[in-house]
Amino acid sequence: YSPDYAPFVSEMARVLGKRVGVGVHPISPLTLGGEEFDLALRLMDEGTLESTGTAGMPVMGVTAPLDWVAGWAQAVAEAVGAAVALEALGAKRVSTFAALYAADMRTGGLVFASPEHVLLTLTEAKVNREVLGNLRRPAKALYTTAKTPSAQAAAEKTAHTVVALLAGYRHLGSIGIMAVDEVFSPQQVFIDLDIVGHAWRIVRGMDANHAQGDVVALVREGVSQVEHFLAAPTTLARFRDFYWSPSLFDRQPTAAWLANPTDVLDAAWARGRELIDGYTYELDADRQRAFRKVIDDARRHFCP
Repeated sequence: YSPDYAPFVSEMARVLGKRVGVGVHPISPLTLGGEEFDLALRLMDEGTLESTGTAGMPVMGVTAPLDWVAGWAQAVAEAVGAAVALEALGAKRVSTFAALYAADMRTGGLVFASPEHVLLTLTEAKVNREVLGNLRRPAKALYTTAKTPSAQAAAEKTAHTVVALLAGYRHLGSIGIMAVDEVFSPQQVFIDLDIVGHAWRIVRGMDANHAQGDVVALVREGVSQVEHFLAAPTTLARFRDFYWSPSLFDRQPTAAWLANPTDVLDAAWARGRELIDGYTYELDADRQRAFRKVIDDARRHFCP
């Protein structure tokens, strides 16, 4: 986030045909400053800043009051205040989002996916939808404090994802991320995909008005099929939509699994290796040359 990198990042974005945007997080409590703010000002001066997002990161009991109402008041004030200041300084396309975070008082660390963080996500959705009119930002439901794929990671990610989707979020960020946001796990990517699918099926719910026609007639369909419903017309027409099927999680009968036991983490590794081995994308030659020039220019600037 150093402003010194700004010219080189802007040039890389130009080569790729991308817009340059900056996220500005005020320093809690209620301080607008720091490298992100300096970077935004630098890009504004250069005329390359096309969008800015503001969101504070106050932590309850650490950099914000350990009080639900006061904490959220500070969170909104930081996000909106930063946006107003940046717009006054000339920034365009400024969006804002209020967020409040939880800590573990035993370790002194920021904690994602704790019960308190999940409750904060519920209020976060309400505050941003009803007060700020913005729920487009991805929920942090797939973040976890766990360091490796584990029971802790699965419990935290699943509970948070279900709640976030029920609260109205439809974008989930940072798939495969562990240890708050310090570690990326290829295994966890595939586990997360099944977690999201599992959670979304719960949130999608049931159609209470699904039945069409005579209920007794629907029961008779199965009776006419030798007392089961596997080949009943309603089963054949609806089972793919009704039943969600995981791509990784195991649902085999125990006897079948014992004949060929497979660990979920091993299966996730195999999926990751398959994708890596099949990776074929390569940046075109012209943009590769342009990127190398930017890197060489940066090297000469920072390492003369």
